[in-house]
Amino acid sequence: LKSALKKELCIPFYQKLQYENHLNNLRFSISLKKKMIKEIVIGMLLSEKSYNNPLGKCWDVIIDRPLGSTHPTFKETIYPINYGYIPGIIAGDGEEQDAYVVGISYPISAIHGKCIAIVHRKNDNEDKWIIAPLNMIITKQEIQDSIYFQEQYFDIEMEYL
Repeated sequence: LKSALKKELCIPFYQKLQYENHLNNLRFSISLKKKMIKEIVIGMLLSEKSYNNPLGKCWDVIIDRPLGSTHPTFKETIYPINYGYIPGIIAGDGEEQDAYVVGISYPISAIHGKCIAIVHRKNDNEDKWIIAPLNMIITKQEIQDSIYFQEQYFDIEMEYL
C-alpha cells in the first residue's frame, strides 16, 4: 500500500497523506485501515484519471518504440519520437492505449507526463494519446509535425488541450 501511495501521480501526495493520517487516528484494525485507504486512493484515481477524458490528466507511459527505433512491421519507418502505451488502459483495438511522447529529443524507457492531445483516427478503430513532460508547452503544429511520420497514412482529427 505504501508503494501505491508513494507512486508519483497527479493527485497531490499530501492529499493522500491527509486521508491516511486521518484514518490512522481512528480505532480500526490495521487491515481495515489499509483497505479504507486503498479504496479512497482508488476512488480519487478513478475520478481524477478518467479514460473518457484523458486530456489534462497525468499518465505513466511505457516506451516500447524509443526514438530512433524501427517499426516492427514496416522496417523503413524510423520513429522520430518516443512511442509507447499506457498500462492498464485498453484502447479500441483491444490493446493497451498507444501514446506518442513529444518534447523529448532522446530515447527514453518510460515517462510520467500529461495528455495534451488526442489523435482520433477516423479510418481506424483506435485513438493515439499525445503525452508531454509536465509543465512543457507544445504547440498543435509541433505535435502535428512530430506525428506526421505515422499519421500521414490515416484520416485524423486532433483534439488539443
